[in-house]
Amino acid sequence: MQAMPNAAVNALLADLSSVLGFSMAARDSESFLTLAKDVDGFTDRVFVAEGMDPRGDSALREKVRARVSKRLGSED
Repeated sequence: MQAMPNAAVNALLADLSSVLGFSMAARDSESFLTLAKDVDGFTDRVFVAEGMDPRGDSALREKVRARVSKRLGSED
């Protein structure tokens, strides 16, 4: 999977912020550029940016993961 352009990463992080409240991740978009190759890695980093355990709330993690997966174009 190829890395997402900066604009696409910013759009995804803005979506996660406005819909799910993950605003800290949007403040550090540059660190997500290399992680955009991996749905789970990107999802985990969103939680870490918020100071949360990526495995702490499985229902919320699935919501974030679904949005990341859709934007990355992954079928999993």
